[in-house]
Amino acid sequence: MYDVEFITSRALTLDDVRYALSIYQSKEGFMAFWECEDCPNSGQRTSATTECDQAIEECKRAINNYHLRNHPAPAVGFSRY
Repeated sequence: MYDVEFITSRALTLDDVRYALSIYQSKEGFMAFWECEDCPNSGQRTSATTECDQAIEECKRAINNYHLRNHPAPAVGFSRY
């Protein structure tokens, strides 16, 4: 098990759904953990990267993919009548 150091945390909001992400560094490199504040056990860890910004971008992609699957935006302005 590697020693892990906390680097930073951020919040991201998509369609009123909040996500928390945290960046850590170990001998493996930088990695991000994220979670959806609306869903239990929704978070995951990204792969280790060599750059902090790379880990953040990978995390944002994972959050966007999760959000599209689990929190689709309602149709706006649609009426059947």
